[in-house]
Amino acid sequence: MSMLYRSGRSGPRKRKPLDQPSRRSFPHQVSNSCQCYKCGLTFLSHQQMNMHVAKCKEINTEAYDSTLTYTQGELKNAVQGYSHIHNNVEMGDAYRNQLHNQPSMLDMAIDWQAYNEANANDAGTEVDFESNEDTFDPMYVCKDQQPFNAQSNTSDLPIKYVNKLKRYQEYRDKVPPGLTSRQRFIYKNTLSTQATAYVELLKICSKHDVGMAMFDDIEHWAYTHSMRDTKVFQACDRTQRWSYKKTIKYAKDVFGFNQLNPKVIDVTLHDGRVVSVPVVDFAEAMLSILDDPKVMASIMSGLDPDTWRPRVSETDHELDEEAIIHDKDSGYLYRQGIKLHCPEDCDPVLVRPFPVLIHIDKSHSDLFGNLSVAPVQCMPAMIDIDGQQKVDAWRQIATIPNLSSGKGKDGKTSKSGLRNLEDYHKVMNVALSSFVECYEKGGFYWTDEEGRAVLLKPYVHYFIGDIAGVNEMVGHYNNCSAQCLIKDCKCKQEDYTLFPPKCSQVTWADIQACDTAGDVFELYKNKGLVSEKDMSEIFGDPDFAQSISKHPIDNAFDRLPLSDAYQGIIGMTPQEMLHLMGCGIFKYLIFGVKDIIGLKNKKSKVKGLINDLFPDIKNHLSKNAERDVSPMSNRNGFFNVTSLTNEEIRGNFLGLLVLMHTTYGRELLEPFFLAKEIDYDEMLETCKLVLAWERFHLDPQKRKDLVKAEKATWDLQQRMMRDIPREAREKTDKIDGSKGWIIAKFHAMSLISKLNLKLGCSKCFDSSANEKNHKSFVKKPAARTQRIGSRFSSQLAKCDFNRIVIERSYDHIKKFTSKDHSSVIGKTANVILGTDDYDEGSEDEEEVDDEDEVILRNIGDSNIDSVSGQCSIVINFDCRKRSRVTYRWKSILRRMLCVSPCLHLHSTIGSYAIREHSKRNIPLPEKIHIESYTQATVRGVLYRANPYWKGGEWYDWAVVRFPETVDTKGGKTCLARIMGFFRYTDIGMLTFKHLEMSEYNSANVSQMRDDTLYAVLHCQTSYFKHEALEKTFFRKFTMTEHSQIYILPAVCIRGPMLVVPDILDSGEASQKNYMTVLSRHHMGSYFKNHLVWLENPKSVSVKYEYYDDW
Repeated sequence: MSMLYRSGRSGPRKRKPLDQPSRRSFPHQVSNSCQCYKCGLTFLSHQQMNMHVAKCKEINTEAYDSTLTYTQGELKNAVQGYSHIHNNVEMGDAYRNQLHNQPSMLDMAIDWQAYNEANANDAGTEVDFESNEDTFDPMYVCKDQQPFNAQSNTSDLPIKYVNKLKRYQEYRDKVPPGLTSRQRFIYKNTLSTQATAYVELLKICSKHDVGMAMFDDIEHWAYTHSMRDTKVFQACDRTQRWSYKKTIKYAKDVFGFNQLNPKVIDVTLHDGRVVSVPVVDFAEAMLSILDDPKVMASIMSGLDPDTWRPRVSETDHELDEEAIIHDKDSGYLYRQGIKLHCPEDCDPVLVRPFPVLIHIDKSHSDLFGNLSVAPVQCMPAMIDIDGQQKVDAWRQIATIPNLSSGKGKDGKTSKSGLRNLEDYHKVMNVALSSFVECYEKGGFYWTDEEGRAVLLKPYVHYFIGDIAGVNEMVGHYNNCSAQCLIKDCKCKQEDYTLFPPKCSQVTWADIQACDTAGDVFELYKNKGLVSEKDMSEIFGDPDFAQSISKHPIDNAFDRLPLSDAYQGIIGMTPQEMLHLMGCGIFKYLIFGVKDIIGLKNKKSKVKGLINDLFPDIKNHLSKNAERDVSPMSNRNGFFNVTSLTNEEIRGNFLGLLVLMHTTYGRELLEPFFLAKEIDYDEMLETCKLVLAWERFHLDPQKRKDLVKAEKATWDLQQRMMRDIPREAREKTDKIDGSKGWIIAKFHAMSLISKLNLKLGCSKCFDSSANEKNHKSFVKKPAARTQRIGSRFSSQLAKCDFNRIVIERSYDHIKKFTSKDHSSVIGKTANVILGTDDYDEGSEDEEEVDDEDEVILRNIGDSNIDSVSGQCSIVINFDCRKRSRVTYRWKSILRRMLCVSPCLHLHSTIGSYAIREHSKRNIPLPEKIHIESYTQATVRGVLYRANPYWKGGEWYDWAVVRFPETVDTKGGKTCLARIMGFFRYTDIGMLTFKHLEMSEYNSANVSQMRDDTLYAVLHCQTSYFKHEALEKTFFRKFTMTEHSQIYILPAVCIRGPMLVVPDILDSGEASQKNYMTVLSRHHMGSYFKNHLVWLENPKSVSVKYEYYDDW
């Protein structure tokens, strides 16, 4: 069906042309009365005209006199939106195929017309950067004014600090002129049934990552069949049909999203190239988040919900050594930003601070990087860490295009780094212009849930990005040969291996000890850190700028309201863990182990044997109920970490550490470390501490522990240099080059502990969530663009606008739709259990209090969430008490594959029945009927006991707590392998519950049914405490014989454990010796115990004891 009839109109679509040329220039232009471009005849409809064109043999000489070829002329007209050529029979096949691809050029032309009409003449306008009128210049000095002094007894303050402080004071008390808060939108089911249905179809297409073409095809499919037979769908009038674009337009009009439409601004770079930067209104983007109740339910618990200010005063919080440093409000910068940008003498409910986080990082959708953009993501900083992980809490306020696109190979390799950096900040000026404009107006109004008009004062809390991107933002040299590799400090490369380091982070107590602002800048100088004073001096001293590796540029971020007045953007761009550790320290440690074995291709046989064990280690780690483990890569081996994600590199490092603890791994690797006089056990300890150090800083910690962690970090860095040395060498044909440990990420480790005191735990500024957001912002919508470099960023911004319209519109009508189409969030794979959840009640106490007694005796199935993988088993006994088993799987597939149930499951049940009946002289029944299950969810954790899953057996491990019985106290915990789950289906069975946990006799049991879910457990030889594992990281243990298997209620399972078998040889794993590994969310406890051990080595007696039961 013709594209012109998608809206259901019988005539041609009326449009306002863009700079319509004369008919002489475009002879094929179609007017309202359709005209044949060959003979000139006029028709009343396009259908009549198309039928005539197919048979018309006349030649329009005026068309062929054009300097363009016929097909090219038609294409040009299509782009301008003047002619419809989808049914042109004389068009070349290549051009016809091009136009029929979605989205077509005509569709893009229509979109462009609608966009220009909506935005008047603002879109596509080029920015004039030559005019400095009303533009803030942080380095401006008035000739008639003396240098500014904050106090009379201080030296001259840096001009950047002075100008910024004046600017902050000016706009802190400013109120937006003539602006009032808009009414909060409340949906009252005002949409018609048809409109609701079309909006729901938008959500369905969005859920399955399809766009306009699929929407229109579904709509056409429904309409066609409803016309053929009204019993299929109720037929509707053709004029009532809606296309994708019409539905989007209707939704954004009804729900008020028009102001979120991106505005495209052209920017001319230094070499004459023009790039298009789509910019979204900052206030409207933030209002769309504030009006979302799902997001606003995640306000940080430490804030007053009515004022968005911390509940605890600054002094009380900072002086409390036991205070937990967790979310963003626990860092001292949060309160400083509020004092800097929010007025004090006002109603705190009606005037609130509005700190935001900004993430800037490149993302690409092709292999060559041409289609790469850098979305500028913003989120209100009041949202807690859990809400920060969701894409709904973030909005794009701009999309930075690929600034190197169109340069060519010579242009990319030319020495124009400074000019490129200036271009970057020139583009960022445009990208952040909406934020700056909103700030200079005095903020924006928002209507809260109670109908109050609240004035919000926006400012930037901090920025998130990788090291290369942050260096561009700051203006730091972005190469490894710079004198200073770290933007934060003035340490030279030769200082990176000195401990304690020459630089150290400034704390709140340090700042409070200063009397004047001049003293604060002197403090930063003494601490070896870069401050606004240094960033002011680089403009007048090129040698000093080179000495601290900074470019004296007009920084676009200086125009933003920042929360750090003394360091500016340098103090607000932390080193985040994803890039610091994932593609940094862990990767270098793997390279270090590889180099110890042999440089480059030396000792390739040993490296090959180690890499051959990679699939086995990966398989053992992945087949566990404890799923809080970084995934290992599915390709290469341990030592090839190129093209891997940060999580995969972390997973490979853990896998290598596990291998080095096994018998075969130690046999392979220990000789190479001994040859270099490196203690193998000390090296293993260092690797464990690196993993624990990362998790320690990602988790909430007490203030006093973070203070201690600084010196512990220095100790760890020295251990890394000692146990995994990396030699600095030049690259040659035979060996790869290396800078050793003189790298930026290694030095940045020493600054993290006190940085957490400033910004909150490292999870607050971890970019993992933002990297995932790139899937929604870039990766998925890229397939619905033309994939043309010059238009890519603007089309992505348009797709993101459509996504927000669809998601927010659907939220309003969700309860009126046919079903819930919200994104399905699976049950979390990482169920976080504390140490007490494993060890509760496991102390060797003489008495058990009432609460513990209730827990020990309660074996009901209230904690069993679900079971699956049903198999009906019948155990038949003969006169000699020999058993024969028959079974039937509920799954047809398992019956076809002839999968047998676990042998230990039914043999243990049969043995238990024989033993209990013989002990009580009760006749053994001829048959026992049970329902077994291959998996069960206990306390939110999924456990598998499957004889065949993903190509082999899968039996999970767990910590089991023995219940209290009639004869035993109970409460002990041990490690166990789950061999199966089952329930009795017969009446009068002598079960564990009836005989061992109750005082029922055989006569009473004969008429009772036991519906308890039981687990068949293969337990270890000794008891286990999770608290001890947190001091050793690994624990080796031995399993009992298979004849010693227990039947316990499934609720006795306390939590999952990560267990791997001992590797005895290549392809051979032990069936008796195993070791348990500390899960990732508990690794921070290992580093915390290390802090105690550093203070008093005798306090942790099991520091190097691995509980070796082998």
